[in-house]
Amino acid sequence: MKHILVVSIGTPTGAAIAEELSAVFQGWAQVKYCLCHQFRDEVPGQDVVLFSSKYCQALCRDEPPPPAALPAQRVINYRNLQEVIELEAGSRVLLVNDDKDTTSEAIDQLMEIGLTDLCYIPCFPGSPSHPEITTAITPGERACIPEHVTRIIDIGVRTLDIRTIYDLAHLLEAEHLLNQSLVARYLSQIVTVSKSLSHSRRQAERTERLLSGIFDHVDSGIAYVGPDLKLVRTNPLFESILGQDQNHLLGRRLEDLFGPKFRRPEEGSFVVPVRARTVLLRIKALEDSERAHSFLVTADYTDTIHKLNRRIRQDSAPAQRRRLYTFSDYLTWDQNCRNMLALAEKFTRTGGAVLIQGESGTGKEILAQSIHSGSARRRAPFIPVNITSLTSTLAESELFGYEDASFTGAKKGGRAGIFELADCGTVFIDEIGDASLELQAKLLRALEQRSIRRVGGAEEIPIRASVIAATNRDLSAMLRDGNFRKDLFFRLNMFPLATIPLRKRPGDILSLLEHFLTQTLAPELVQTLLGPEIRSFFLRYHWPGNVRELMNAAEYIKLTHEGRPLTPQDLPAYMLAPGDSQDRVFLAQTEYQLLSAVEANRGIGRNRLHALLAQEGVDLGVGKIRALLKSLEERGLVCQESSGCTITEQGRTALR
Repeated sequence: MKHILVVSIGTPTGAAIAEELSAVFQGWAQVKYCLCHQFRDEVPGQDVVLFSSKYCQALCRDEPPPPAALPAQRVINYRNLQEVIELEAGSRVLLVNDDKDTTSEAIDQLMEIGLTDLCYIPCFPGSPSHPEITTAITPGERACIPEHVTRIIDIGVRTLDIRTIYDLAHLLEAEHLLNQSLVARYLSQIVTVSKSLSHSRRQAERTERLLSGIFDHVDSGIAYVGPDLKLVRTNPLFESILGQDQNHLLGRRLEDLFGPKFRRPEEGSFVVPVRARTVLLRIKALEDSERAHSFLVTADYTDTIHKLNRRIRQDSAPAQRRRLYTFSDYLTWDQNCRNMLALAEKFTRTGGAVLIQGESGTGKEILAQSIHSGSARRRAPFIPVNITSLTSTLAESELFGYEDASFTGAKKGGRAGIFELADCGTVFIDEIGDASLELQAKLLRALEQRSIRRVGGAEEIPIRASVIAATNRDLSAMLRDGNFRKDLFFRLNMFPLATIPLRKRPGDILSLLEHFLTQTLAPELVQTLLGPEIRSFFLRYHWPGNVRELMNAAEYIKLTHEGRPLTPQDLPAYMLAPGDSQDRVFLAQTEYQLLSAVEANRGIGRNRLHALLAQEGVDLGVGKIRALLKSLEERGLVCQESSGCTITEQGRTALR
């Protein structure tokens, strides 16, 4: 019995070669395998040593020489190539093996059998990393595959070349074991891969037939224009739109069909008249292997596009919906504010334009969302746009959309504007007072004609969205100064709504503050924090930022409080800074009491004031009252006439 020792760098390779030799030399030789570092201990008693590669043999060159040795010549296992054949032509893949030589050898063998349409990148221990390549082919050396690889094609350990088996048989004096069946086995593998490659070609032919079927049955007219600018291929719908059959179209130039404008085609969308109808042409440049440009042209009737767009908007509208505010989210205990909400609820019954005017922080968008949520349009989109965040040009493209290549940076294929996306819903235009006069004119045209035209486009697109606009600007002053169009104002002001600033809702100030604080803090702690001093300060404060500022103050208190009653010094510094607002008025306690009495009693005299204040425990003499009233009059808070003393609007503001 002869003995064969297989020496390899990795266990999978050694085990596979040993198994293959055992099948060939069964009953004539015993086969075992070892790794390179085990070679010294395993070589005694062996008749022949087979190294898995020349590199493996080089690693063992300093060890005692065996009686007979040779490096294996191995070939790709043809039976495991189907997944490789199915890879897309031109794909970059890692070819992973245990050393540089075996890796190069495996690549060469894949190329030799006809798998030349892939880009093989050698990968072995110590080779450069290629993290961008995520597909790896390996002949059984999975342990060498980098961690970033996500797709592994293991074609199995390469089999022994038939020449190596003949050499081994000669060394073992076993030529008689090599019969015709062994040769037939190797030939069958080659035939198998040949059949696979042939099958792949047939698949490509079937794919071409499939693509032809798609090309001919797509719902747009399509034409392919070659680098010589002549039509190479058309589909039946393109021929129908042009009213000519394929024989008359192929070989003709675009300029022959659509005019001199298309002598040198450019990418983009173009509206052209064809046989008394309007057709939208879209031209896309393609680049072939010679870097010459060819073109794909699609043609559609514009009225068909309009119908399709409306259907798409209707189908996609549910995906755009989100949870919107309702009137119950607008918190108030003030009767005037409740009257305003009742009026806003009536506006839900109409699709007419609503104009909301009021200071920042008074809940204009909450009202806009609530009107939409309570209307028949509630299932359609609500899409807001803030004019101040956009330049005039961007605001126009945002509202009306744009066509393909209409300006630098435009998205390929163009984009629908907010009016199109909000079909049958609501467009909320915030800060309308900041719109340029040019944009105002285009917005007015859209509202009057109920249609828009995309930037760079020619066709009119009907719109069915309702409009709610809002601003914190004084539109009346802007109208006088010529900064806002009167026609647009009256178009938007069909249903006017004015929000009420927080300083005019004194009953809401402390109630809202407690509401915001108790969302995080215990009610008992909130009552401790809000002592008489801080409550009085909040009621006197002007609240230029309205409810939004109140919410910020509540968040500040939540984070900074120390569990004791708050004082004004515990609040943000800006709330205490004098001159922070031209409307800020500071009153002494006696001034506040006197001004309150004047407000409650129009045309009151000094003696009557003295009596009323005395009933409330305020001890002020008539002379002191006279001096205080003079000071208040000089500050514009009261007006003294022969009929008595009356509070001014500025005085009412000071009280609040």
